[in-house]
This record gives sequence, structure tokens and C-alpha cells, in this order.
Amino acid sequence: MRKTEVRVLAKKFDLPNAERPDSQGLCFLGPISIDEMLVRELTFKRGNVISEDGKILGTHGGAARYTLGQRHGFTLATEAPDVPPHFVVAKDIKKNTVTVSTSRLPRSAKKTQIKLRGTNWIGEVSSGPCEARFRYRQKLIPAELQGSVATLFEPHFVPLGQSLVLYRGEHCLGGGVIASATLK
Repeated sequence: MRKTEVRVLAKKFDLPNAERPDSQGLCFLGPISIDEMLVRELTFKRGNVISEDGKILGTHGGAARYTLGQRHGFTLATEAPDVPPHFVVAKDIKKNTVTVSTSRLPRSAKKTQIKLRGTNWIGEVSSGPCEARFRYRQKLIPAELQGSVATLFEPHFVPLGQSLVLYRGEHCLGGGVIASATLK
């Protein structure tokens, strides 16, 4: 069933969550964000926010708290209204640094190479051109499959441990779990 259909039934049966808004938080902890939970449960050390060429631009509250592509939660030394948004493009947990750029992805990135594990194919699947997605209802990304390696012809920050699903036209080829993802 689609979520809208479930909500109709929930309203019909007068369930208290029938009109509750969707949540991006941790549902089993209540109205708390992932970052709030991490800060409450773990100890983080402040570190430097750096540019792609290594210049110190500001500070952050612990490299492990940031996701690639994130644009909030760190402090830049210059935060004037005309400073463009900065995005996390890399992080080094050992050095406790977060690298940011005014570009959402590293400027040198042209494609993403993904190694899959636990693949599950629907019938025989040959290498070659295909489309891919790693998020529900995400726009299909032009790709090429070579065994258990998929190359996306667009750069993306791809979350490890998620599933990558591959298609040829309307046909779902199957997919696998993302074991590694490298911007090229």
C-alpha cells in the first residue's frame, strides 16, 4: 500500500497517527534529530573546517557528525551575507577535519564508481549501459555495469550500506549493497 492509502485507513479507524506529519528524526527516540542523539550519547572534539586546498576556514563540532553534501552545522570564520553556501565535500575522522567547498561536490568529480556486494540479479544480467538509483523515487542516473561494479556517469555522494538498484528501460536488473563509492 502507498502511505496515502494507509493514512486513509488510519483516519477511517480513528487512529491517533492518521494525520501525524512525517518525521526525519529517530522515531524510536521521539522528536529528536540524529545529530541531537549523537551529541547526547557521544563525546566529540571540535576541529577545523578547511577548504579543498587545506586553508582553515572555520570550526566544526566533530567530524563524525557531518555527512557529505551537508551545508549546515559548522562555523565559518567569515559569515557575511555575501558568503556563498559551503558544502561538506570530504571529512577525515582521524585528523578531525571537515573539508568544504562552495560546490556541492568536489570540482574534479565527473562520475562515481560503486562496488557492490550481496548482488541479486533478476535473470541473466550482462555488463553494459543501464540506469541506477540509490534512493526511493530518485531520478534514474545514467550508468554502466561491469560485473559487480557500477559507474554512475554523474558524481554523487553515495551512502555506503544502501542498495543500488539498476535498470534497463522499464526492466529492473536487480542490484546490491553499496560496499564502496569513489568519486572520479
